[in-house]
Amino acid sequence: PDNTPPSADIAYPVSGNHDLTFPNHLVGRGIHTEAGGTGTYADPITFATSNTELTAGTEIYIPRFQKYFIGEDSCTECGQDMSGQRPNNPDGTIGPGPDGGPGLIHFDLWVGGGDADWPDVILCEDALTIYDGDNPHMEPIIVNPSPSEPVDQTPIFDPATGKCNTQPDGSSVALDSSLEVGPYENVPGPDGAPGSPNGTHLCMTDPGNSAAVGTKVTMEPCDATRADQNVSFSGAFLIFNNLCLDMGDGMGSPDPEDSGPARAITLQRCNLNANQQWELNTDGSISDIQSSNWALADQGNGVLTATYVADDGNSAYNYFAFPFLREKDATVPVTLDASSVPAGSTVTITGSGLTTPTAEATLIASGDSDGVSLGTVTAAADGTFSQAVTIPAGTAAGAYQVRIVGVADAAPDGTTITDQSQLQFGALANFRPVDRTVPITGVSSDLQVTAAVAPSSAPEPSAAAPAAPATASTGAGNGSWYEWLCAVMAIIGIVAVLIAVRRRLAQQTK
Repeated sequence: PDNTPPSADIAYPVSGNHDLTFPNHLVGRGIHTEAGGTGTYADPITFATSNTELTAGTEIYIPRFQKYFIGEDSCTECGQDMSGQRPNNPDGTIGPGPDGGPGLIHFDLWVGGGDADWPDVILCEDALTIYDGDNPHMEPIIVNPSPSEPVDQTPIFDPATGKCNTQPDGSSVALDSSLEVGPYENVPGPDGAPGSPNGTHLCMTDPGNSAAVGTKVTMEPCDATRADQNVSFSGAFLIFNNLCLDMGDGMGSPDPEDSGPARAITLQRCNLNANQQWELNTDGSISDIQSSNWALADQGNGVLTATYVADDGNSAYNYFAFPFLREKDATVPVTLDASSVPAGSTVTITGSGLTTPTAEATLIASGDSDGVSLGTVTAAADGTFSQAVTIPAGTAAGAYQVRIVGVADAAPDGTTITDQSQLQFGALANFRPVDRTVPITGVSSDLQVTAAVAPSSAPEPSAAAPAAPATASTGAGNGSWYEWLCAVMAIIGIVAVLIAVRRRLAQQTK
């Protein structure tokens, strides 16, 4: 999907009536009409590079994959990594390419994927790309190999199973639904290259945490508690609330307000359009994948823009600090309204910055990764939350923490794009209906849980309950002299009443 253009088109397809097998092909040409191959010596898989690195039609072998590859496509960034590019160094000298160099040999391998979910294919690429400290992407290959190397023809990405790099032993690389989340802050570039005209400490912002198509992405003072500054990155897509950062109108066309070398970045429904595909470069710049001609910038008007980076390096763009470079994802600040509570009582969890509508609250002890569920916490539209939860009555006394983990539900209806909406690239598979807004987590300070309060063994009767009638006790040794006296007086009174009634009846009879 991030091929240029997004398709199986290649720059050096087979020409004429030559056999479609290696090495029966013209010099400078491939053996396929479009990207493909099974990985054998006779049918190697397509890779892209620059002619400054290897001539098209050259075959290589990569031991990690146990597959042969053939150069059949061009790669702009490969050439930039080999020769270096401008603008980079403030003194005007040639700086590194997007991935390193000058002198970095860079090959882009075709992983296939067919009609699979687009981000999953790109995530497979990311999962298989090796980073080794300051030497990204470096691993051994064999140029012009012999035909006797071991071969594994299992697809690098299998759309039928969703497996990435399945090997003969059955292993595969797991794909995360999203890679990372956090603020993107504009900062000075390498060797003192200037940052934003507004200065540093401004972050990409979805104002009000909006989920409305067409919202302009702004640059505002960084605030770690704001959900609307936590940008999700999935494969090649920068995402707020399941909407992708787009430098056009969402359908592959330029921004309607495009006045030339700068385009406002808006939130649009995620699709395969080139205007939504971004690469996070190791120098902190963020450029478009398809042409490498556009880069994100804050021009001082408070709105994030894409600026056209001309070959002479005169167009301004910015550098950003983001999770890929900081190695630090966003976290939810979590506070409690008490530092010590008895088991069975409630505690209120408060926080902000949630990128998902709900989160799971868990009570965890030190060294316990599972913990006990405290239920679901619901966030307001701005990512804030405040909710009371009950500490289970059976919780043993000790020190605990409350962990919040965002729940990635299925994306709301209308988030995915339909075939009919693909005006630029025709009928292609959609994004799967999953939430690609990355859930973030947070942990509270220690909560001391004390022993549960024991209930009373003889609770008082309810005030609404009727009082039980008093009865005279006849058991030996029971009661008191006062109770006996009252009983005797009651009997005397009853006898007196009966005598009076009898006398009255006798007088009436006479």
